[in-house]
Amino acid sequence: MLVIEALASGTSVYAREKLPAEQISAGLSTTENRTQANAELNSVLAPKSSDKVPSTTMQPTGARPSEPSTPTSGTPEPSQEQFVYPAEHHLWTHFPIGSWRKIEITTETFDDSGKIYGRSVTAQKETLKAMADDSYVLEIEATVEVSGKQIVGPINTRILRLLTDRLGVVFSTTRRDDEIIVLNDRPIECQIWDVLYGEEAQNLRDRIYFAPEKFPYVLRRETFEVMENLPVGTTPLDVSSVIAEYVPLLVDNQLLSCVCEKSTRLRDKGSIQSIKMLSPKVPGGEVHTWSTDFNTEAKPNRWSVLKLLEYGVNSTALEAVEGH
Repeated sequence: MLVIEALASGTSVYAREKLPAEQISAGLSTTENRTQANAELNSVLAPKSSDKVPSTTMQPTGARPSEPSTPTSGTPEPSQEQFVYPAEHHLWTHFPIGSWRKIEITTETFDDSGKIYGRSVTAQKETLKAMADDSYVLEIEATVEVSGKQIVGPINTRILRLLTDRLGVVFSTTRRDDEIIVLNDRPIECQIWDVLYGEEAQNLRDRIYFAPEKFPYVLRRETFEVMENLPVGTTPLDVSSVIAEYVPLLVDNQLLSCVCEKSTRLRDKGSIQSIKMLSPKVPGGEVHTWSTDFNTEAKPNRWSVLKLLEYGVNSTALEAVEGH
C-alpha cells in the first residue's frame, strides 16, 4: 500500500541508488551471481562499525534500546547458535536471479460514513536482481491508475534481509526450545528462533516458528517492539500464521496448490487483517491477498486485493546451474 500512496502523491517510496546489483552481468549463472553479489553487496549490506553489536551482549548501539531481560532461574539458557535462513527456502531466493512476477493491487478507501470515496489500481512488476548470504535485492516497477489517470513511478531497488524481509540490520538470533504446532490436525515440530533487528527508529524482535520440511517453512511469525520498559509478554505488533494447506487456486487456467496464511497487524488506531495465498511455484510466493484496514471501531478505512497476473522463472540461469 505504500507504493500506491507514494505514486499517488508523485513521490518515491525508496531512494533510487546505484546498487552493486545493477553492475552484475546478466550472463552469469545463479551460483556465479550469488558469489559476486556476496562480495559486492557486503559493503552495502554490512552494518557500519558504529552499528556493530558484540555477539555476547546482543544489544544495539546509540539510541537503540536494549532487549528486556528474562528471568533465568529454573529455565534453560537459550542457545547461542546462529540462525542462517536457507536461501533455498525463501520465497524469492528459492528462484534464480532474473525471476519475476507481475501483480495487480486494487484499493478502495472509505469515508467516516462507510462510503467509498477513492479507488486506485496499481500494476507492479518485481524482479529478483541479486542475492547474498543473508540478503536479496528486488527491483520494483509500478504504475498506478487514479481517477482515470496513470502515474508511472520510478524504478525502485530494495535490499531486504532473508530473515525479516525488511530493510533493517539483524543484530542477533537466539535459539529457543522447539515447539509443536498443529496444521491440518497434524503436529509439526518447529525450531523456535528469536531475531533481534532494527527497523527505522525502533528495535523489533521476531519469534519465528521454522519447519525446514514444510512449505512455507516459517509457519508462524510474531513481531514485538523491544523497549526496556516493555515486559516480555507484551502483545505482538504483528502475527502471521499458516492456517491451511493444499488449497487449489486458479491462476492463468492453471490450478496451483497454495497454503493460506492469516495475519493481523496492530497499530495505534486500529488493525490490518490479511489473508494471503502462497505457492512454491511463484517467485515471491504471493498469488492472492485480501487485506482490510480497520479503525478503532472495527470498521474498514480501506481494503485491497492483490492478484498475480504473470510470473517467470529465469530458465537460462537455472539451466546454467543445473549444467554446471
